[in-house]
Amino acid sequence: MKPFTEALRYDYQITKDGLVLDAGFYHGLFARGILEKHGCRVVAFEPVKKFREIGLANIPERLRDRLTLLDYGLGAWTREEKFGIKGDMTGLYTEGDRETVTIREVVDVFKDLGIRHADL
Repeated sequence: MKPFTEALRYDYQITKDGLVLDAGFYHGLFARGILEKHGCRVVAFEPVKKFREIGLANIPERLRDRLTLLDYGLGAWTREEKFGIKGDMTGLYTEGDRETVTIREVVDVFKDLGIRHADL
């Protein structure tokens, strides 16, 4: 087994025509690495406003045309939830500042976006 390195996070066989889904965009670093290495399309989901803002600021303008950043999370059904936010942790049971976020049913999202296949 290969020892873990940061470069391994982006070591996939993805073409420029590929699609990567990033469920939990956070600061955008994974999406940025994928965009820089593969030049493919990335659809990212981030329901927490401050993380979307920070993450988008981390994506260079030259890469943004390949990124779709959506302001909701994915789940088994559509609903609004009050997420706790503490550092890099978010969720229903996380202590900290609270934010009402939207979660959308993944099947509906894929249908609305026309996603039938993703490379990652």
